[in-house]
Amino acid sequence: MPYAFYFLALILTVVHHQSPANESPAARADHVALCRVLVSSHRPSSDGTFDLTIVRNRQGLDAAYLNVVADFNGDGMIKAYGVKGEVDQSEWIIRNEPLPVGDSRRLQPAFSVWFPFPDRSIVRGSQCRVAYILTAEPITVPSMQSLDKFTPWDSDLLTLKYTGWGMNDELGQRLTTHEATPSKSGPAKDTVISSSDNGPTVPDIAQRSNECGPTSAANSLLWLAHRFGFQQMLTVSKESLPDTAQLILDLMSAMAGNTVRPFKGLTGDQMFSGIVSYVQDHRLPLGVEGGKLDPEARGPAAFDFINRHLSGQQPAELLIWMPDGSGHWVTVTGLARDQKRAILYVHDPDDKKTATAVWELSIGLNGKPDGKLSLPSRCSLGWAVSEAMVRPETSATGAGDTQLHDIVHRSGTNPSSDQSVILSIDIN
Repeated sequence: MPYAFYFLALILTVVHHQSPANESPAARADHVALCRVLVSSHRPSSDGTFDLTIVRNRQGLDAAYLNVVADFNGDGMIKAYGVKGEVDQSEWIIRNEPLPVGDSRRLQPAFSVWFPFPDRSIVRGSQCRVAYILTAEPITVPSMQSLDKFTPWDSDLLTLKYTGWGMNDELGQRLTTHEATPSKSGPAKDTVISSSDNGPTVPDIAQRSNECGPTSAANSLLWLAHRFGFQQMLTVSKESLPDTAQLILDLMSAMAGNTVRPFKGLTGDQMFSGIVSYVQDHRLPLGVEGGKLDPEARGPAAFDFINRHLSGQQPAELLIWMPDGSGHWVTVTGLARDQKRAILYVHDPDDKKTATAVWELSIGLNGKPDGKLSLPSRCSLGWAVSEAMVRPETSATGAGDTQLHDIVHRSGTNPSSDQSVILSIDIN
């Protein structure tokens, strides 16, 4: 009898820890790409991105878990290998990365998922076989597998591309002495705000040089204005739509006192004070929180600050310090958290992509984010700012009354608990 129980337990274990051959996809993607990230010095970094657009998923699926393997050395096996002068290169490049997908009938979420890519011998134009799968639950499979074992996974022969990051923002928040010339308001590349029944999505506007701060704030303000129906309180175009380019110029003026381009970037707490000034000047129904002087929004505490505001349907702007010491602002639209991992979903004005970037934070010995980013590597958290409705009764009917996917998936409310937490106010 004990042997019967033993074999029953063994069978249950095998069923629970499914092999790739038994794992069925929960979502499908296309427009996949493998990229090496170039940093502001134009040199290849030790980070890469796997880009994909999710085109369909199972009905009712709110989160899909992405796994990606890449046979970089062409030996047919998916296992780590040594890299001269670097740490070993893992070929299982993305493991159980949670992506908020929501209802794909509404739109096609695009993601740019960062991963460690220390093997610098792999250069642009190189090809390798990449297999990937999106599942409804995290999967557990052996770490070393032959590539042909991943038969139910989608597989492509991908050509490595390069993507720039920080190249238009070399100076970050540092003041400059170079000559600058005024520039008229020109068209700004941005994401069309969705007007579907399910509510708006946060824009992902591409910045001009050193304008990551005003651009990140514009992302949030455009979403809030559309969500709560106060678009006409912003500067509008002839088509009665928010004038994105003018909004960024107005924010530049409120933050730094000028609209001279090339912009010199921001210093100190100009992001926070500038948004406060803009909100007051335009009598927007918003309150502003966080900033450099708020200890609950700075350093390691910034993650919990962002978590609180996302839970309240509020996007946040986050300053990170880059490896060269310069600063860079992004718009945070979601997060994921369990005992071992902390992930941010961001709209980055400087990643040359209209997609949700997926970053990961380092976890300290206390089990909480320690204020550093593991992806992008060698970066750290500065501080965060967030805006929230303070007079919702003044919101116009229409967009403010639509049903929005504010919380894509949530099991457990305490980010430090055993339960996983995935929050998203936006699906790209």
